[in-house]
Amino acid sequence: MRADEQLVREVWMEMDELWQDSFQHGGADVDIPKLAVDWRAYIDLNKQGMVKLYTVREDTRLQGFVMYLVYPHMNHIGTTNADCLALIVRLDERNKGLGRALMEHAEPKLKEQGVHFITHHHRTCYSVEPLFPKLGYKLVELDYLKDIR
Repeated sequence: MRADEQLVREVWMEMDELWQDSFQHGGADVDIPKLAVDWRAYIDLNKQGMVKLYTVREDTRLQGFVMYLVYPHMNHIGTTNADCLALIVRLDERNKGLGRALMEHAEPKLKEQGVHFITHHHRTCYSVEPLFPKLGYKLVELDYLKDIR
């Protein structure tokens, strides 16, 4: 297995297949809208350096990825934040350390690029303990969602 930074435009089709499968069969589709990824926006933001993508592969097969939105935090002038947009591991490869490997690969890369803080979100529909505290992340905020359609 090897982790690497990649361009979204080069792997978005593989990512979409993996993300859709994870969303539909991994339990992530509870209480939120259908997954419909705006790949053009991710590609454009990646070109601008605002989206960073890290992948893990076995041979040439995409096994997982983590993608961050990198931006100057408007509520904390002088800080740069990387907000995780997706942390996806192939369903049959979960619980093998790939999520950890992706995050451990991404963190020093993000730090080199001037990121001060990384935020990750954990869907409450998952019955597993989140990986984040094991890697030194602190719970600082809870998100609430209300469908007002």
